[in-house]
This record gives sequence, structure tokens and C-alpha cells, in this order.
Amino acid sequence: QTSDVKIDIYDLASLLVKEWAFVKGKPEAAKGVHKIQWDGKNGSGQLVANGSYICRVQYNGETHKFKILIIK
Repeated sequence: QTSDVKIDIYDLASLLVKEWAFVKGKPEAAKGVHKIQWDGKNGSGQLVANGSYICRVQYNGETHKFKILIIK
């Protein structure tokens, strides 16, 4: 189902590290299954530190969260 999708990555202090937004109707949000790859950089382009992060995915009024572990 086509919907707006927002993906945010937070550190364990709840500070926003990186975000993506896909708006239905835009070419990058075309219908289908999509995959994004996080390069381990924050919104300023700097590599983040090793450790745990929380990924929050929002779509169709639902929110799902899971942990990400960065080890370099």
C-alpha cells in the first residue's frame, strides 16, 4: 500500500542522528518494496560513534522501533 514513510535514527539519549522522509506521489516513494542503506553518518555527514541506536519507522499511522548496533 502506498503511504508516506518516515525513518528516523536516534542515539540512546533520544537525540536525532539521521532522518529520511518518503512522500507518496514523489518518484522516490514509488509503490513497491524499498530498501535504504544507512552509511553510519549523521545528518551533518560525520560518522557516528560505535554503540546502540534506535530506528523508528512510521507509516499508515503506525510506529515501529528497533535497535541498531554500530561496530566499526
